[in-house]
Amino acid sequence: MTVRSSGWKVRPSFSPHGPVRPVTLLLDEQTLTQLAGDDVVAWQTPWSAFRSVRLVKTPGMTTLYAEIDQRVFTWRSRRRGAFAELAPLVHANGGYVVRERSQYLVLVTLVLIAAMSFAGVALSSWDKTTAPAVHALENVNLSEKDLPGSWAPTPSSPLQNLAGTPRKVYTFSANTTTTMPSPTTAYGAQVRTFESCMHLSFAADREFGTAGHSATYQVASPTYSTTAFGGVQVVSVAQWYADPANVTADTLEMRNARFAACFANANADFVLDTFVSNPNVRNGKALTVRTFAHGFRVAGVATLSGLVSSTGSVNDQFFIENMTSGHYEVTMAMIVPDATKVRGLITTLTTALLSRMSPVQGTAA
Repeated sequence: MTVRSSGWKVRPSFSPHGPVRPVTLLLDEQTLTQLAGDDVVAWQTPWSAFRSVRLVKTPGMTTLYAEIDQRVFTWRSRRRGAFAELAPLVHANGGYVVRERSQYLVLVTLVLIAAMSFAGVALSSWDKTTAPAVHALENVNLSEKDLPGSWAPTPSSPLQNLAGTPRKVYTFSANTTTTMPSPTTAYGAQVRTFESCMHLSFAADREFGTAGHSATYQVASPTYSTTAFGGVQVVSVAQWYADPANVTADTLEMRNARFAACFANANADFVLDTFVSNPNVRNGKALTVRTFAHGFRVAGVATLSGLVSSTGSVNDQFFIENMTSGHYEVTMAMIVPDATKVRGLITTLTTALLSRMSPVQGTAA
């Protein structure tokens, strides 16, 4: 079976300053071939060379993602029928194929949920089979389908201290107030570590302090683990804000040059708290994540000295990334032997999350 699908464009180009449009894709059981440019240049790649292949249909757009040699390539087409042409062979070769709901439908669902809550329904008591909010936010969060290779939910992980109960919907009142946490608690120490590093007062801090605004809804994914890459654990937490102005204001704080390292240090302390007395991580640093998916992101990494993890290591690294777009804020956290050696995985998961937060794609940054 061979499929020929025209009308695509690709980012980035396969060679420096190479053609990115028009692109025709030729697919069969063994290979994917790209014919690019008016003076056609051909690249043929066996399916075995690809990692994390995803074919996604959103309203008005079909997008194919694939990682090759730790670079993520993205093909897009607005042509009707493009998704149906590629789906059988992408699926047959181990790729993830999905039709996603529009952001408008997700927004309508959440507005209906909010109206029901005003009528006296306690959303936090619903289970996932009856709560549309869970389905809406799970569509943003990580799932096993996003993860390349063999992964499984892990029932016990230090990351759950950060994320909370998987798939439980947390709701917050618009007039929820924040008070300074006790310095004798792990959370209180985390807040003080962060604000001291950022040179912010509790009153001026939007991340933990009174300047911030609670999300309307929040839900965490399960924590997933694998023995690949030397052993990795990963989790995401999705938040939805009724007023996107709050997301914009939070993003402004995240743009501070100190944020990535400070946030990594503070959350690394919190992860270590049940393993080490008075953790004091100060080795955090920023880590750049490049992706063609639209949306803001900031990431940091710190060493977790003293943590005995699933890898058996006492010096694993803690990676944490904040992503924002529209009504959404999503945090992804990871424990891994060396974050710099899994940049391809980080890029793949970041692309998946940002793509679901906002269907509009941008340029690499």
